Amino acid sequence: MHLKILKSRSYYFIIIIALTLIVLFIPRTPNKQNGKVKKVIDGDTIELFDGRMVRYIGIDAPRIYAQQEKKGMLPPEPFAAEARQFNENLVLNKPIRLEFDVQEKDRFARVLAYCFVKTNENGTPKEVLVNKTIIEEGLAYAFVDKENSGYSDDFFQAQQKAQHNKKNIWANQAAISPKEARYFINERKFIEGEIVSVTETRRTIDLLFHRRKKSYLKIVIFKDSLAHFRRVNIDPKTFYTGKKIRVFGLIREYSGPEMVL
Repeated sequence: MHLKILKSRSYYFIIIIALTLIVLFIPRTPNKQNGKVKKVIDGDTIELFDGRMVRYIGIDAPRIYAQQEKKGMLPPEPFAAEARQFNENLVLNKPIRLEFDVQEKDRFARVLAYCFVKTNENGTPKEVLVNKTIIEEGLAYAFVDKENSGYSDDFFQAQQKAQHNKKNIWANQAAISPKEARYFINERKFIEGEIVSVTETRRTIDLLFHRRKKSYLKIVIFKDSLAHFRRVNIDPKTFYTGKKIRVFGLIREYSGPEMVL
């Protein structure tokens, strides 16, 4: 009986090894795929001929349209049409190469990808990263999350170059005051002012330009983003109090004007 049990266990062990080898040699889904662009939705979204909707990773182009709670559709942002046209000129009806990162789809089931297209520069064939090219043209903002950050350094360098050259969305870099922010809800603006206090909630650290929170802009830093500050040895809870800062972003309404960093 004991011998039979050993044989049985050996048999199962052999099956497990065989199954493991089968799994190991099953071809994995490649992290690169090809496609052809059927339609350009806006500056950061395209549709392929195979039906897939692709959202470019790491960039946020001015919106063509967006749903606003209780108030219907928002009007297009400045340079939204220019961003879509530039994207069309780059990729429409052209074969592209898609490269994926950690998260391959967003909550709208769109494919998240870095998009590469071949161009002809001064007679020389060249493959360019579309995401970076649109940022560099000043027609999209660098937007990198913790899941997909493969080209984040390239994107932020491209944005700095566009800002320096004052291209398109960066042409007007004049700042408004924290008090004026309430007049620019759903717009992207530079803000300048002094942080008078910092408060902390369970999920956020809030930088306040004034104690009248509903009248002045509030800067919101979610705690899951603190790693970005730690990399440059900044603790937002103590660093910004009493300092004059300049910040850029989208102004939202949430019990007063606020901007999320």
